[in-house]
Amino acid sequence: MNITLCNDGEIQFIEGETDIFDVIKNTENKLLKMMQENNISYKEPVNLNKKNIYRFKESKELGHIEKYFFNFPFKVYKEECKDVRLYKANNNYSEIEWIAQDILRLVRDKGYRYKDIAVVCREIDSYDKITAVIFNEYNIPYFIDKKREILSNPLIVLIISVLEILSSNWSYESVFKYVKSGLITLESSFIDKLENYILANGIKGYKWTRELITNTDGEITSEEIEIFEYMEEIRRPIINLHDKIKGNVTVKTYCTALYEFLLEINAFETMDKWLEDFNSYGLQDKIKEYTQVPSIVMDMLDQAVEVLGDEEVDLKIFSRILISGFEEKEIGVIPMALDQVNIGDIARIKGRDVKALYIVGANDGVLPSSNKEEGILSEKNPKFAVKKLSASDIAKERTEVLKNSKTYAIYMNEYESMAGIFALLQFYLRYQDVHVSFSIHPNQLC
Repeated sequence: MNITLCNDGEIQFIEGETDIFDVIKNTENKLLKMMQENNISYKEPVNLNKKNIYRFKESKELGHIEKYFFNFPFKVYKEECKDVRLYKANNNYSEIEWIAQDILRLVRDKGYRYKDIAVVCREIDSYDKITAVIFNEYNIPYFIDKKREILSNPLIVLIISVLEILSSNWSYESVFKYVKSGLITLESSFIDKLENYILANGIKGYKWTRELITNTDGEITSEEIEIFEYMEEIRRPIINLHDKIKGNVTVKTYCTALYEFLLEINAFETMDKWLEDFNSYGLQDKIKEYTQVPSIVMDMLDQAVEVLGDEEVDLKIFSRILISGFEEKEIGVIPMALDQVNIGDIARIKGRDVKALYIVGANDGVLPSSNKEEGILSEKNPKFAVKKLSASDIAKERTEVLKNSKTYAIYMNEYESMAGIFALLQFYLRYQDVHVSFSIHPNQLC
């Protein structure tokens, strides 16, 4: 049996000391210790790093960087440097623009293909939009390897806004967030007229639910009648939804009513029509995104019913459940063509053979990253310990109080949404004959 471990091979593992290969050296130490304890013979370890690294055989510069990047004191590369260049930019825009110009140089003068080139960074959110703008300007085909959040998807915006309408008593902002989601069958020109009328007449709150035509003495213009008809079309499904979820109802009732609301306004049919339009325009990335969102919504509703179906909560708590769940959902999109520049985060981008690699945003504290993302529970809130279990184990008991009365263990299915479950509701803890209930506000989680 041959066991190969990736490390520098120069420094043996020393307890208490750490370096970039500490975990791997610890593994090596455990393997050797296990073989010694069980009297298993083994040959002397072979250090493959004594010679030049094979993957850098054609580039001494990259081999030097790989060997000394994390070492101190470092060793200076004294030969002529041909394979590595540094560019100091004033800002992100000039940085990406220089890369775009250099990519065109490689393609036109050096015979490179776009698929031979990759751009990587540590914080893709700081570069994705500006890269898209500049690469489009230079006519460079590209693919941004990034999972997309679904909070900005029209269907998610529609769901969140309709819940905001009911919880904020028909505020102007929530109503027009709902209307402008795109899933309401109103022309954009008429939406502007409706918005002007609403603002001019101060229509909000109870005025949306009362009789629209109250002035029977004066004449009503045909334009006002048209506005009232569209207002009725907007409010009727929302009022029907409100009638189904009055007061504190169960999570199952909320989910059922919300699903019936989406059917009533033909939200899924509208999205199917959009998919046909996207297909006619060749927008394959949009098709990949919009086909996944309805199933994500249904999965979220099913999950909420399965976990909290009989729990009674108010509308604001239910809204937090959905929002926290949607915040965790992301959509992965695959490349639509082969000959593209691949752009992505260093931690996510898939390795492939590239001839030119651009590393952007190589600043202190960014590359290598010094930030450690905390989980949903931070040290500021040490009262809860989360333990993920399999579906069979969790079926026995959702929660239990540990012997230490100050610590609670919340047992969760490995497929469940942590943020969704934590934000949603009241946890009921049973310890002997004492029943304890408490609520966790989303802002208190971290």
